[in-house]
Amino acid sequence: MSAETEPDASETGAPETGAASRPVPDERSWVWHLQRATALALIVLVPVHVVSAVLLVDPATVDIPTLTDRWQQPLWQVLDWLLVTVGLGHAALAVAGRIPVGNRWLRGAYVGWCLACGTLAAAATVAIATFDLP
Repeated sequence: MSAETEPDASETGAPETGAASRPVPDERSWVWHLQRATALALIVLVPVHVVSAVLLVDPATVDIPTLTDRWQQPLWQVLDWLLVTVGLGHAALAVAGRIPVGNRWLRGAYVGWCLACGTLAAAATVAIATFDLP
């Protein structure tokens, strides 16, 4: 009998299969980086929105004329648009990392979730872009 053993995948250079072939935590995907970038943007945008829409103005008095007055300034249009689109993008990216590889039903649900977020972002873009300034 021979005492030789077969070389494992790390010795032959062949790709490994299973859980060992997943990226190590130091190798981050583009989704991870993009989600962190949107989180940093939200760290700035959310406090600005909370201060301007909740602390400085009574939320019970906010109605269409209040929003119209706010959107007379292009800066507020841009900030509100960024808050909505970056928030929706962050939400869509958060789901991406939670889907197991190979589950087609969840991948399909994720595509539907991304389409819903994209539709809402497009609706916000159209609403703000077509708003008549004086």
